[in-house]
Amino acid sequence: MITKPICFLAAISTVLLLTSCDKLQPENPAEVNWLVGDWIVDREKTTGVFIDGAIAKLNLDPNSSSLTGKLAYAAGKKSAQSTVAKFLKPLDNLKFKFTETEYSKEGVGLGGEGVPYEIIARPAPNQITIKEQDGDQRTYVQEGRNIWYQETTPVPFKIYLIQE
Repeated sequence: MITKPICFLAAISTVLLLTSCDKLQPENPAEVNWLVGDWIVDREKTTGVFIDGAIAKLNLDPNSSSLTGKLAYAAGKKSAQSTVAKFLKPLDNLKFKFTETEYSKEGVGLGGEGVPYEIIARPAPNQITIKEQDGDQRTYVQEGRNIWYQETTPVPFKIYLIQE
């Protein structure tokens, strides 16, 4: 006779456990703010993407059989490497920290003050557009383990971040 109350209690406990676990999950996974966390600049990924883009834009062929083609490719790659190194220098040791409502940047010359933001759009499941308190907007794109955003000054290129 004791087995009936025990089975009943086990069933109730299971139902309570399952319903409380369900409450931990967001109603809509697309609403998850995957920006939240600590991020650093992924120098290797940013450099690689920049160089590949520059070589493609210059229409250089890494498999060229002509001497001129090989020299052009080598010169273009070297130029792209020095350009991206110059643009990434200020980003050395730069850390981003996102919470649900603000983000901060810590690094050389940056105090890490929080900048309030709100999510204003989700153009795709892997994209979040934020609007800062001063009106500036930026879209972050989730790509594998990285997120990236488009930097526009002094030249347009993607800055890749990876979780710390």
